[in-house]
Amino acid sequence: MKVLGKVEKFKVILVAGLVVIFILASFFDFSNRGGRQVLKIAREHLQDVADQAAYGLDEKLEDGLRKIEYTAGMISSLGGGQHQGDAQVIMDQMMKSSRFDSAVLLDKDWNVKYEAGDDRICDCSIRDVIGSDVSGTKSGISAVYHLEEDNEDVICIYSPVYGEDGTSEGVLAGIVLTKTLVDLMDFSGFGGRSYSYVIQSDGKIIMQTGHEESLMSSRDYYEFLGASDRMGISLEDLKSAVAERKSGVFSVKYGNQERIVCYVPSTINDWYIITAVSSDVVKGSRDSLNMNAFQLLLKTVLALAVLMAFLGFWMWKAQKLILESKKELESSSRKLELALQHTDTGIFEYNIPEDTIHVLTLEFCGMKVLQETIKEPSRTLREKGIISEAGEKTLEELLRKIREGQEQGTAELLVPEMTGKENWLRVSVAQTYDGHDKQTEAIGTIENITEEKAIEKRYAQEEKFRQAMLSETLSVWAVNLTERKLLSYTRGKKDCMPGLKSIVYDKKLIEGMCRLAHPKDKERVSGLLDAENLISMYREGIGEIKEEFRLRMPGETNYIWVESTVNLLTEPGSEDIVAFSYTKNIDATKKKELALLYESERDQLTGLYNRTAAMRMIDDRLSAEEDNRGAEGTILLNGFALSGLLMMDLDGFKEVNDKLGHQAGDELLRAVADVLMGIFRENDVVARLGGDEFVAFVHRVPSEKTVELMGQRVCAAIEEMSGARELEVPLSISIGIAFSPKHGRNFEILYKKADMAMYEAKNNGKSRTMIYKEKM
Repeated sequence: MKVLGKVEKFKVILVAGLVVIFILASFFDFSNRGGRQVLKIAREHLQDVADQAAYGLDEKLEDGLRKIEYTAGMISSLGGGQHQGDAQVIMDQMMKSSRFDSAVLLDKDWNVKYEAGDDRICDCSIRDVIGSDVSGTKSGISAVYHLEEDNEDVICIYSPVYGEDGTSEGVLAGIVLTKTLVDLMDFSGFGGRSYSYVIQSDGKIIMQTGHEESLMSSRDYYEFLGASDRMGISLEDLKSAVAERKSGVFSVKYGNQERIVCYVPSTINDWYIITAVSSDVVKGSRDSLNMNAFQLLLKTVLALAVLMAFLGFWMWKAQKLILESKKELESSSRKLELALQHTDTGIFEYNIPEDTIHVLTLEFCGMKVLQETIKEPSRTLREKGIISEAGEKTLEELLRKIREGQEQGTAELLVPEMTGKENWLRVSVAQTYDGHDKQTEAIGTIENITEEKAIEKRYAQEEKFRQAMLSETLSVWAVNLTERKLLSYTRGKKDCMPGLKSIVYDKKLIEGMCRLAHPKDKERVSGLLDAENLISMYREGIGEIKEEFRLRMPGETNYIWVESTVNLLTEPGSEDIVAFSYTKNIDATKKKELALLYESERDQLTGLYNRTAAMRMIDDRLSAEEDNRGAEGTILLNGFALSGLLMMDLDGFKEVNDKLGHQAGDELLRAVADVLMGIFRENDVVARLGGDEFVAFVHRVPSEKTVELMGQRVCAAIEEMSGARELEVPLSISIGIAFSPKHGRNFEILYKKADMAMYEAKNNGKSRTMIYKEKM
C-alpha cells in the first residue's frame, strides 16, 4: 500500500480542517435559526391556546343563553309562569341540564316568582344589570357583577318571559359564578405552563386562572402593564387594538421576569382573553435544542476522528480480503450456476431482518435471473412488472407473516402480460434456523402454475355460466371482446340471435342496446358495454363489474331498476378476453332503498331537505370544490369558482301563527317551500333548517350579483304570495348571503356569516337581501 507523502498529508489535514469549520459554522447557523423557529412556534401555539380559550368561553356562555331562551319560551307557552307547578318543574329541569349556579323568574315589577338552585343574587341586582323597564328587555349576557355580601363575581344570562297576550310579563335569569366558568374552561397550554385572564376592554380583570408563574398583583391589567419595565407594544397601541377588536402577540418584562402575551377578542360583551407564558419555557426549548445539536456536533467530530484513524488500516485489510474472497466466489458461482440451470423451479433466499431476497435462479415466462439481490421484494417486483398490484399485496402479506414468526406459507401471484394472457406463480416460503435457533433466513421456491389455474378458471367459468342460466334473469349476453363479436344474447327465455353464431360487436350495436336505458343512465350503461373499457379493467385485475340503472323493457312504458353484472375472463384455448353478463330485476328493492333515503333526507312538512342532509350535502360539495381548486382560486374542472349560501328567515311568521293558527302557518311554510323550489335550480340545495328558517346553497355561479338577484326574486315572490293570500299580517322574508371561498370554505362558517347578514337585513327594514361584510 502506497505511503502518503507530505503534500498528500497536508491535503488530508486541510480537508479535515475545512470539514470541522463547516460543521462549527453549521452548528451556529442551526442554533440561530432554531431559536427563531422555536420562538415563532411558541407564539403560534400561544395564539392557538388563546383562540381555544376564547372559543370555549363564548361557546359555554352562548349555550347558557340558548338554554335560558328555550326555558323562557317554555314558560311563556304556559302563560308567563301562571301555572306555578309547571314553571317550577321547567326551571328545575333547566338547572339539572345546565351549569347555572342559580336561576330566578321575576315578574314585571321585579318581584321573585320562582327560584331554583343556590340563591346568589337578589332581584334588585338583576334590575341593575338589565335595566329598569322589563317591557324593553331582550335576551343577553350581562357584564360581571360583584356580590358584596358573598364577595363573589357573577354573570347574569337573561331572557324576557311573555304572557298569553304576547306582552312582557317578566324576566328569567340564570346566574353563573365566574369561578364556575373558570373551572369549566381549559385555558392551559405548554404542558400547563401557560395561564389566562378574561378582561373587559377597560382592562378590568373579570376572570383568571390560578397559576404559580402569574405576575399579576392587581385587578387592572392595563395598570399592571403600565408598571412593567418593557413592553413589545405601547400601552396606547394595545388599547387601540382592543378597541378595534383585533388580536395579537407581544412580550412584557416585569423585573427579571419576561412573559409572552397573546390577546384575543371574545364575542361576549367587550371581553378579551389574555393568555401568557413565561419566556423561560421558550428559552428551555431553545436551550434543549441547542444542547442536542451540540452533543450531535461532538459525536460527529469524534466519529470523524475515529473514522480517519481506522480508515487506512481497514482499507488495507479489506483490499486483501476482497481479492481472496473474489477468487472463492467466482469458483462457487460457476458451480452453483451449473447446478441450478437444470431445475425449472425458481429458488431464493429471504433475509428476514433486512427484508431482502437473494435470487438463486428464477425462470418463468421465458425470463431467467441469476444471482440477484432484491430489496423490498414486493414493491420492487411490482415496479419491474413481474407481479401485479394485487400480487404485491399478496406477497407482502406472506412475507410479513414469515417476519412475524410463521414457519411457512404459500401465496399465488398473478403475472401481468401485455399480450392479455394470464400467468400465475406459486410462492412457497419456509423458515430456516442458524446455529443459535434464531429465525434470520428463509428458503423459498417459485413455481409456474399457469396451467393449473387455467383448469380452475375453466371450471369456474362453466359453473358461472350454469348458475347465470338457471337464475331469474331479464337478459344474458356474451361477447368476445378481443374479436369484437357478440356470441349470444337472450332476453328472458327468448334467443335474440336465432341461427347466428355471432354478430359484430360495434358502436352501432351498443347504441341499440342502450336505447332502452333511462336517458340519465345511458352514459353509464354505454361505459359498461364499451369493449375497450372492459378490456382495460380486465388488465387492471378487475374480474367482475356491477352496475344499477333504469331500463324500459320492450312493450312497456315504465322504467324499472335493474342490476347488470359483467364477468370478465379468458377463454380457454384461444386466450381471448370474454365478457359474460346477466341482468336482474331489482325494482322493488331499489325503490324501497330510495324511499328510505328520501325520508331520511327530507323535512316532513315541506318536502325540502332537512338540516342534517343539507349540512352534509353542502360540506361535500364545498370539499369537492376545494379539491379541484387551483393555486389562483379557480376550479380546474368545468364550472365556476364561486358558490353562495343564502340564509332566509320569514318576517312576521310568529304573528301569523298567533292569529291564524299553526295549521295556517304550516300551509304557509309549504307555500314558501314551493316558491323557493320554483326559483332555485334543480341542482341547488334548498332546505328547511327548522321553524321559519330556510337555507339555499347555489353551486358554481358566475358572479355574486347572480346570487343576489336570486335572493331579490325570493323576496319579491314571498311578498306577491302574501298579497295574493290577503293575509291579515303581511309576510315577507329577510335574506343574508355568504360566498365560498371568499367568506369561508365549510357550512358552519358560511352559515354563521350568512346568518349575521340576514339579521342585518332585518334591522334595515326586512324583506331585503344583504351580503355579509366583515364589519357586521
